[in-house]
Amino acid sequence: MIYLVSNQRSLFETDKYKEISFEDAKKKLYELSVIQLDTETSGLDPFTKELLTYQLGNKENQYVFDNLSYPITLFKELLESDNILLILHNALFDLKWCYKYSIWPKHIYDTMLAEQLIWLGWGTQEFYNGIEPWEYEHNGYTWPYLEATTAKGKLIYKFSTSLKAVSKNRIGVELDKTVRGKINKVGLTPEVIEYAGLTFGPKIN
Repeated sequence: MIYLVSNQRSLFETDKYKEISFEDAKKKLYELSVIQLDTETSGLDPFTKELLTYQLGNKENQYVFDNLSYPITLFKELLESDNILLILHNALFDLKWCYKYSIWPKHIYDTMLAEQLIWLGWGTQEFYNGIEPWEYEHNGYTWPYLEATTAKGKLIYKFSTSLKAVSKNRIGVELDKTVRGKINKVGLTPEVIEYAGLTFGPKIN
């Protein structure tokens, strides 16, 4: 289930998520020993852009926090706990925002880094140059890591460990990332909240 934690009163009637108090969400999170962390921001640079929402939870429940209402600093103790394992994808990005708020997580598992280590760099852009993706189909299995890109006017296929690629490969889920670019323009709409909650939430797991 996706829960929204915000002081901004919802103007929408939706079945995409439920609203929950900060106190109830915090109580639920403190019961967990493994917590997923994800962020939605107004840009890439934590020094010039803003943290809009952060998501904490697991495969059963995702809590989408409006950072304006409940800043991530309220979870400093939890995120720095010796008893919590944080799961992130591309932790380098999200951790920059934690560091901005002087939050220093100790126990981290980065699913993107893990995927890169599994493949040990196999399948670089140079490796795939000039090779068509169907040449990597075997016994009905297609490598979904191959993403088509254009370089110097030539179509090539690039190995990817993005969340979208890993989700498709590991659990057969196609993530829709089109909403991500709308967040800093449209605010906390049901579509944005659903996207934030589902990126690591119940639909994927």
